[in-house]
Amino acid sequence: MSENKEYCLEIKFKDVGFDSFYSGKELCPESFHGHLILTESEIELQIFYPSSTYFGRKFSSWAQKIRWDEFGQFISTKLLTKHERLKKFDLSNAAILGIQTGSQIHKELGSWITLKIDYCKSYWNPVKDNVGTAEFYLNESGFQLVSDFYGVMWPQEDGGFSIGRMNDAKDWYKLDDIDFSPQYNFAHRDSHSTKEAVITKEPKFQFQFKFEPTLSENRLYKSVKIFTSISSFYYRNSIDFVFARIHRKQHTILIKRVLTNRINSSFKGSNSIILNKANLNTLFEGLSQFQMKDCNVQRLGLNVEKFWQSGYVDLRSSLLLKFAILEISKGGNVDSEEKYKLKKNEKRKGLKIAKEAILEIIEDV
Repeated sequence: MSENKEYCLEIKFKDVGFDSFYSGKELCPESFHGHLILTESEIELQIFYPSSTYFGRKFSSWAQKIRWDEFGQFISTKLLTKHERLKKFDLSNAAILGIQTGSQIHKELGSWITLKIDYCKSYWNPVKDNVGTAEFYLNESGFQLVSDFYGVMWPQEDGGFSIGRMNDAKDWYKLDDIDFSPQYNFAHRDSHSTKEAVITKEPKFQFQFKFEPTLSENRLYKSVKIFTSISSFYYRNSIDFVFARIHRKQHTILIKRVLTNRINSSFKGSNSIILNKANLNTLFEGLSQFQMKDCNVQRLGLNVEKFWQSGYVDLRSSLLLKFAILEISKGGNVDSEEKYKLKKNEKRKGLKIAKEAILEIIEDV
């Protein structure tokens, strides 16, 4: 999906008085030279500075005063690397995952700090043939979802290979005016010196939208959130996207994400839903009957996340999470006359109520 890349940036901080956090010999500059490093599993932002400014200490002190998930709101970037297609980067939604400092000094750029961040968005020149399409690549948990739509790969008489959809699986499903399909992207690795070639099936949601000029990015992201939340609920695991490619008329947008705090193991909750291929197909077909504008995506996402988390904790914590689902489902209104009582001997009943609350939200999508 992406190869290791490094880009040079000019970085500016918005309304941050770093010099008030530590007394150095020199004041911090208005802008910094930075390196954005993208690997398969990480996003790193290196910020270089003159050692005499003690910017590393100042930044660490400032970072203790802010919410790390709001870091992107404080910075703006300008692309310095010359590239034929790449226009700019946008880190406004980035959160800090970690901060690394050191005593090493670059011969030309000075000292630096390294930030591990979780989000990177970039704008590229458009690919005309792909306008009106998008693909969202899923994490490892998403493979279980997409694999239920396919059979196995078979050799063909012409020497090639093919893989078909399951008999009951449609090629495309619909939500409002957006067509989507769980699909594979086939990545391959081969070498002239070895007799084995490797084909990797990468799970993704493929999208087609006819009204490209009027489709907002937020509505596309909302549809993705609906699909991943509902899939996470039925598969009892966290399914989310880690990389996206969106083809618009003005530009192609790439989004890379680093997901944290994701659990990938068997769900241990009692009374869990058993999903088979038949009702999986029915699930996605049913989305065509819903109006996306009527779905509270934030509430749906919170409920589903708490539901699958409840399967990995002790009983007491599990019941608290399920009660939180009920509170979220009634809008968080603590003054509501609705009261839910979960007794110790009603474990299964409590879980059933929690499921019904989530299903009610899904039905209102």
